[in-house]
Amino acid sequence: MTAMIRNGRTDDLPFVRDIFNHYVNDSLAAFWTMPMDDDRIRMMFEACRNWAFHVIDDDGAVLGFGMLKPWIPHDACRRTGECGYFLHPGATGRGLGTMLFESLLAQAVALQMDGLVVKISSENTGSIRFHERFGFVECGRIQRAGRKFDRDFDIVLMQKFLDD
Repeated sequence: MTAMIRNGRTDDLPFVRDIFNHYVNDSLAAFWTMPMDDDRIRMMFEACRNWAFHVIDDDGAVLGFGMLKPWIPHDACRRTGECGYFLHPGATGRGLGTMLFESLLAQAVALQMDGLVVKISSENTGSIRFHERFGFVECGRIQRAGRKFDRDFDIVLMQKFLDD
């Protein structure tokens, strides 16, 4: 495997869109119910660009992407970051999610953040287990916060302190 993590670029956005829209269309991992168009993907990229927008590049193929931004965009709350990541469906189970998470974790430390938060569908038990392996703990749950594919789901808030 020659996959590496690098900063995302605007020419990656069509690949990012396709990966993200897979999760919009086929899972509860993305909270959107309609596929994102190029303008929305660009807005997502721009919102994270000054913090971290990383892609997994495998010889020119984008296999996934991850984002880091302040959890709440107010100066007093910039010590806590929110991260999210999505892998191409054919790229799971190869350690790429770990690589992506570790790159965002390093960026959070470099930005002097001292905590990370993730929001996960209660139906996405694989993501919950993934985050537990890295020391995230459930810190809140918003019951029936979402509805997709005619199913209600909770949003699980998980948190990790970076000095633990």
